[in-house]
Amino acid sequence: GQSSPVGVRVGAWLRLRTPRGTPRSWPVRFGLRGLQEFGSSAVDRSAMPEQPKFRAVAHPNIALIKYWGKVDHDLIIPATSSLSLTLDIFPTTTTLHLDPTATTDQVVLNGQPAGDKFADRVTKFLDLLRARTGNTARAVVDTVNAGPTGAGLASSAAGFAALAGAAAAAWGMNLDEEGLSRRARRGSGSASRSIYA
Repeated sequence: GQSSPVGVRVGAWLRLRTPRGTPRSWPVRFGLRGLQEFGSSAVDRSAMPEQPKFRAVAHPNIALIKYWGKVDHDLIIPATSSLSLTLDIFPTTTTLHLDPTATTDQVVLNGQPAGDKFADRVTKFLDLLRARTGNTARAVVDTVNAGPTGAGLASSAAGFAALAGAAAAAWGMNLDEEGLSRRARRGSGSASRSIYA
């Protein structure tokens, strides 16, 4: 279907130099878009009423200087600053819509029903938004990693950044980058950096 923008799209380029001194530009982006249709064979939609669908795309970031320790473990506030590089490869694309008739969240990862551990992390994250907005509807979450999952390439950073963007739009939260970053951080500390280009 035709997609229409429902949030912010930020673009920037990071200038790097190769060993020979040739400049290279690496685009780094975070996008938030609404969808009319987006399907997955792993999700049974036959009994679902039509609901607005929201898609967000985020890229992994690699820490050059990592933060160590947290001053608040619940809010995942780091004790020190960090410096990272957001990549223009291996994006995570997450599509989400609310299903008021469901009793549990349905989570699909890379075209397959997600394992319990990942699904529980997603539900725990979405519970924070439900508590914040007062809307207790369950969600259908379809997330696809373009790169390998769980291979040390920050797929969780991109994943929770994309989830935060799609979920915030679905729950009608009008958040700026800072607000999205704070939400994403609750899923993964490094996800807060994947919001920013």
